[in-house]
Parts: sequence; structure tokens; C-alpha cells
Amino acid sequence: MIRALFVILICFVELYSQTFTASTSSSRIGEKDRVEVSFTFSGDEINSLSKFTPPDFNNFVILSGPNQSSSFQYINGVSSASITYSYYLQPRGTGNYSIGSASINYKDKTLRTSPIKIEVVKGSLSPQQEKTDDQVSTAEIEKNLFIRAFADKQKVYQGEQVTVTYKLYTRLGIASQMSVNKLPQYQGFWAEEIETSQMINFTTEVYEGKQFRVGILKKVALFPTQNGELSVTPLELTIPVQIQKKKKSKSIWDDFFNDPFGRGETVEYNAKSNTIKLNVIPLPLDKKPQSFKGAVGSFSLNSKFDKTTTKTNEPVNFVLEISGSGNIKLLDVPEIKLPTGLETFEPKTSEEINRLGKINGKKVFEFLVVPKLAGRMEIEPVEFAFFNPEKKSYEILKTPAYTLNVNQGTTSSAEYSGKESVSMLGDDIRYIKTDFNDIALEKQFLIFSFGFWIAVVFPALALTGLAGWKIRKDKLSGNLELMKFQKAEKVARKRLKNAKNFLETRKPDEFYDEISSALYGYLHDKFGITRSEMSLERIIDELNIRRYDDSTKNQMEEYLRNCDFIRFAPGYDGKDKMDEMYSQMTTLIINIEKNFHDRQRFKISSLKVFAALLFVFSFSSYPNEDFVKKTMEEGGKFYKQQQYDQAIASYQKLLDKGYKGESLYYNLGNAYYRIGKIGYAILYYEKGLKLAPGDEDLNHNAAFVRNKISDRVDVLPAFFLFQWWESLLSLFSSQGWTIISYIFFILLLIVIGTYFFARNINQQKISLFSGAAIFVVFLFCISILIVKINRDLSEKNGVIITTSVTVKSSPDTGSSDAFIIHEGLKVKIEDKIDEWFKIRLADGKIGWIPRNSIGEI
Repeated sequence: MIRALFVILICFVELYSQTFTASTSSSRIGEKDRVEVSFTFSGDEINSLSKFTPPDFNNFVILSGPNQSSSFQYINGVSSASITYSYYLQPRGTGNYSIGSASINYKDKTLRTSPIKIEVVKGSLSPQQEKTDDQVSTAEIEKNLFIRAFADKQKVYQGEQVTVTYKLYTRLGIASQMSVNKLPQYQGFWAEEIETSQMINFTTEVYEGKQFRVGILKKVALFPTQNGELSVTPLELTIPVQIQKKKKSKSIWDDFFNDPFGRGETVEYNAKSNTIKLNVIPLPLDKKPQSFKGAVGSFSLNSKFDKTTTKTNEPVNFVLEISGSGNIKLLDVPEIKLPTGLETFEPKTSEEINRLGKINGKKVFEFLVVPKLAGRMEIEPVEFAFFNPEKKSYEILKTPAYTLNVNQGTTSSAEYSGKESVSMLGDDIRYIKTDFNDIALEKQFLIFSFGFWIAVVFPALALTGLAGWKIRKDKLSGNLELMKFQKAEKVARKRLKNAKNFLETRKPDEFYDEISSALYGYLHDKFGITRSEMSLERIIDELNIRRYDDSTKNQMEEYLRNCDFIRFAPGYDGKDKMDEMYSQMTTLIINIEKNFHDRQRFKISSLKVFAALLFVFSFSSYPNEDFVKKTMEEGGKFYKQQQYDQAIASYQKLLDKGYKGESLYYNLGNAYYRIGKIGYAILYYEKGLKLAPGDEDLNHNAAFVRNKISDRVDVLPAFFLFQWWESLLSLFSSQGWTIISYIFFILLLIVIGTYFFARNINQQKISLFSGAAIFVVFLFCISILIVKINRDLSEKNGVIITTSVTVKSSPDTGSSDAFIIHEGLKVKIEDKIDEWFKIRLADGKIGWIPRNSIGEI
């Protein structure tokens, strides 16, 4: 009995010694505040835990989590452990919210937390901490820890390098990793990050009579792109500082009860550097060389031909190498002047840049020169001009003059051009588009436009009206009359065949009776004239109502009179007269049938023409063609002259006016690539592909530039059916799928109309089966269109446009770093909060980045 009670007691103690609780950093917060929610398990060990399931945070945005931390203690032979799962949340709105229970499994038992209630009010309730006797003031920390920014020059020329260094001065202990609140803004500069050590190496330095430990945080090379007074905004960091607690009183017992290890407390301190102001001097205009293209620094120029003797249509390589210090990345291609008979293509460009201190390196331009004529070719020296800020003057470098001896070759120009064009495509982007008929004013989805629904509703209403009229007419006329109408030609052919037999056997009475019956029976069935009303005048009236031509009416009158005359007049049994009468009656019936079908075809053709005109009218936009053409040609001219910034400015005019088009985005992407802005290049290529997914040039250039980015993200594998579906969706844009769906809709209406107006059962069967097939295809296209539009409206993608960006775990500069991504990477945008975007990579990684580091597609 005692043993049983002891076992029960042990089980009771074991069960209730394990706890799983929920807590929150605050039960009342502002709608702009963050709250930490933690779920903590405590027990003698944590190895038996499994399947932690958090509650639904429906009314909150998860900024970070689950973040996991654990601890273990062993005191006096007794062990204890705990594990905490924490989330950082931000409310979606105001109100009283309840966060449900979390659960976790422990040794086949499920433990649950109690729900948590949080009140969310307007504004922010972040507490303002007051300084107590045992705390250190911000002013005291500021005196012993700060960031200073230095510029190696205060007065520079436009385009001259100035190096800015950010140093951390501290006399305090830094508890853990620092986090960036705000990076400096380099407005008016081209910036190149200078490589520094990943770890901060501290040295000793005396500042204002005090000794500090000093470490370099960041170095950047700035190249001013405009003159005047320019500012570099501060660098802001959150630094966890280790502070020794102050004594609360002067009691002799304080030394005894205070922490004997002097560990103190950790304070989050926001450090901010000073703002740097620079005076940028414009470059002198006097003695400015004609070949100057903005290069500033100190450079040297080398050149070479791989051979000086060649044959016509056999290429030679001409290499220009510019090396030195300055902004190597922004150097433009020097102009080369070739004599008549030599052709060249856009050069292949490569660069090597050293970013360890003063920016230096080299840029190589490789020209492919193709001789077209035989002879001795004199090539003038190539000039490269730059401004040397140390000498405060312009300098001109020249290559030697070259002589190229070209012998007559056997390879034709066309043969070579074809082979070379294929090899060149893999080495550079394709040229800009010169056909820009696709550019139009930006508008809503075609399916949401008023004109589109007019084009849909009008044909449907017209067909409904015609079908109703046909059904009503058939009912009024009766099925018998309809059957007679449909079989009139068939019955007439049968009677004419019988008349032909009487003709061949020379039975004139039977022949003329059958001919007369064939004609009058045909007119009775076709026009609905009863036997009692059958007369020449009534027949002519019916022909007038149906608008037959005078020739048909005259033939009808003549043949009917002859038929009646011959039938009742003796002596007309000659075979020639019978042959003539048979031929006349056959021709008359054929003409009536032909005229009837021509009028039916005219009605259908008119409807088709009207529908086509309505379609074109509804779907066309009317941009200012002169403005578009003039602006695009202006941009193309600047691009051809390698003035890419001006080309971008020209194309931007169209964007500012609300125009869009795949050729506009394509040319913009090319121009941005030429000035080294890969992020913007890919952004505009992606915009173009959204409008024209199948464009060959867009796909080629986008793939080529994507190979230039430094990030390689492994795409999560997808089921083959999903891959097929995605390929199908990307065949056309939303507008393209709308037009395809409309075409099948019109075809469906045409087939339905054909069914109602079919002349026989066979035509109705063909229309029925054709309509069923078209209806299935139409539904399939509509399904794709709905998915495509829903994706365009709900899913947002973007491209990183800054050199690099550190992805944060939450939309806060003080949050922890998740990972780093670089310019040109395409990401999915999942959420927006203020100036932050939540992004997801193709491999599933998620995080938050500033809004100004991404361009939306």
C-alpha cells in the first residue's frame, strides 16, 4: 500500500513539475508598437519535447519568429532546463485581441498554454524610461561612445574620388553584435564600397585628452556627379553597451550585496555619426578637349591589334586598355575613327577594379574589326582625354597610328556576317528596338474596359435577336414548310432527273409535264406559294420581295411562258426543243439557288466585317504617335552615340507621360546596362517580359544580364504538372489571353448562328460538334485568363536595384541581419509596412528590406 502511494506521488510530482506557459512583453500596446510573445517550457529535461505548434496570429504581422533559446542548470544534484519559443508581432489594427493556445508534446503527453489577451490602441505606447539612481544617462554614454565620419578631402572636383571613413570611439564594453539602424545616403555621388576587415580591429587613440579604443566600421569611395555643396547623411547604429550598475546608497552593506563579478547590465544605445559636407568644384571649361567624356583621375592608355595583315571579311581584334586610378566603372568607350572599308561592332567590355583603398584598376574594350575592301588601311590614333585633379588640368593620351594590310580573301561578306553574328550574340546584349508600334498609354486590363464589354455584349445580343427571329418564323411557318424549304432543291433535282429520262426516250408529253412540275414544285417549296396562288405575277412578286436581279426575273417569265406554250401547243416534240427547255429550266433553278446563297453569305460577311471593326475599335488605343516616334528616335540617337544617360532621360519622358510598351522597356534596360546599372536593366527587362513573355530579344538580353549578378539562388523543385502550367501561363500576357479568349468567344457565336440557320441536318451536326469543341477551348482560355489576372493583381515581384542590401528579420533597422543579397536579384514581394517590403527568395528565404532598395516590376 505504501509503495503504491509512493509511485502515485512520484508520478504526480513528475507530471506537475513540467510547465508550459505563455507570456507577453506587454498586455496593452499601440498599433505602431511591437510586442514579444513567448512560450516557455520548464522541467527537469527538454530532450523529450516534440511538435511545438504555435497559435494563429491572425490579427498580427509576424515580424520575427519562432526564435528559440534554451537554458540548463544543475544545482545540488538537481537538474532543470527550459526552452523558449518567442515571436515579435505587430498588430494589424486596433481592438481587443486574444492569442490562442500553443501546444507541445512531452513524453507522449500534450501540454497547452493559456490564451493571452492583448489590447491594441491608437498611436504608440513605447515607454519613456526615466533615469533612476542606479541607471546611466544617455549623455554619460555619449561622452564615452560615439561614431565619427571623416572625409580625406573637403574640397574636390566633380568626378574626383573622396574617401569617407566611419570610426567607432569607445571607452565602454560592447556586449554583442551591433546592428545598423540607417545607412548613409550618397545623393549626388557614385559610391564604391572599400573593402575592410569583417572584424573590427581596435587601436588606441587619444581624443580630447581621453584615451579611446578606436575601430574602423566602414569606408566608402565617393565620386561626385554634380557640383555645389553636397552632404553625406549620418550612419546610425544600435550598440549594446555593457554598463556597471551604480550603487544605490553609501551603505557599507552595498559592497557585500552587490554583484562580486561586476557584470552590470546591457543598455541598447543608438549611436549616430556626424554629417559630412563637401564642396564640389565644377571641371574647368577652358581647354576642355573635344574627346573628353567625363573621366577624372590619373590614367594610362595601351592598345594593340592582334595582327596587321589580314584578308577581306576576316576579322581582326583591336584592344584598348585604360588603367589607373579613378572611377574605372564609369569610363566611356573612346571613339575610334576607321577608314572606308573597315567595319566594327559594339565592343566587348571587361574591367578589373581594386577596392582596397584608392579605387584603381583597368577597363578593357575589345573591338572586332572586319575589312570589307582590299588595300592598305591607315587607322588614326585613338584619343582618350581625362581631367587630372592633382595637376588641375586636362590630359590627352593617344594610341599609335596603325596600318592594316588587307588582301583579297575568298570568304564572302554574307558568309562571314552570318557566322560572326551567331558568335557575337552570346557575348553581349542585342541592339535596341527601332520598331515601337507597341507603345501605348498605360491603361487597365483589357477585360475591365468598357469597349471590351461592348464588343462582347453586342454580338451576343445580335445573335440572340436573330436566333429568336428564326425560331419565331419557323413556328409561324410550321415544320412542314421548313422541311419543304430545306428539301426544295433536292426534290427539284429528282424531277429534273425524271425529265431527263423522258427526254432520252423521246416522250414529249411526259417530259414537259415533269419539267413543269419540277419548276412549279420548286417555287412552291422554296417561296411558300400555294397551288391555288401559283401564277406568273405572284412568282415575279416573290422574286421582287427577295430582291433578285432583273435578269433572273426576265428568265423566269420567259421560261414559264415557253413551258406553258409548248405543253399545250401541238408539234413541239422535237428533241432540240426538249434539250433547250431542259437546259433553260436547269440553269434557272441553279441561278435562283446561287442568288439565295450569295445573299446569305453577304449577311454573314457583313456581320463578320462589323464584328471585326468593332473589335479593332474597342481594343485600339490612340497614343500621340508623333510624340512617341520623336521621343523614341531621340533616345535611339543618344544610344547610338553612346550617350546612355541622355537616352534614359528621353525614354523616361514617355514613362512620365503614362506610356508603356515592351520596346520602351527593352530600350531602357539596354541603356541602364550600358552604364553599369544591372539592377535597373533587369527591372525593365522584366517589365517588358510581363507585357510580351515570348519576345525573343527581351528573353535573350534578360538571360544575358542575369548571368552578371553575383547571387545564385537555388529554385525549389516543382512537380512537372506545375511546371507545365507555369509555362502555359507565361506564353502570353493577360492582354494576350484576353484577346485569345475573345476570338474563341466570337467563333462560338458564329458556330451557334450557323446551327440556327443551317439548311439541313448535316450542317447542324457539324455546327453542334464544332461548337462543343470550341466551347471547351473557350472555357480553358477563360480559366487561364482568370488565373493570370488574379496573379497579376495579387502577386508582386521586384528587382534589387542597389549594389547590395542586408535583409532584416523584421521591418526595423535594429533587428537582426538575416542574409545579404545583391543588385539584379529578382524577389517576390509578400507584404508592405511603411517603408519596408517583406520579400521571399526563390529558395524560400524571407526577410525585410528598405523600400528604396527594390524596384517593383
